[in-house]
Amino acid sequence: MTVTIELTQALQIEALRSNGLTNDEILYKVKRNQLEAFTSKVANMEFETLVEAYNANATMFEQVLRVGYEAKTMTTEAAIALLGYLFSAKEGDHFVVVNDRIQITRLSDKQRARFNAILPASWKESLLQAN
Repeated sequence: MTVTIELTQALQIEALRSNGLTNDEILYKVKRNQLEAFTSKVANMEFETLVEAYNANATMFEQVLRVGYEAKTMTTEAAIALLGYLFSAKEGDHFVVVNDRIQITRLSDKQRARFNAILPASWKESLLQAN
């Protein structure tokens, strides 16, 4: 079963991962409420919602990190940020945005599958196009 999380949590997790933190490091620091370790890596984000999610259901939070998740909602701006965090993808090189639709132009099938797994069903159907 795929766990569904808030879009902000998805962005926070992927920002931390893209800045070199492992799942184990994220889990360790969230358990101990050591958010300063996160803000020193990603200065423009707040991470309290990760602690709240862990406190609400530690098992589910660990599953999100280790198995994966689906975001509850998505915006074009968030999708662009996630592509950057996940794959260092750049608009114009790896994807283009046309009429609020993201057209993937240069990602591997594995990368597309990973990104697609994060997207909510309604977003997959209506706003993502693959070339």
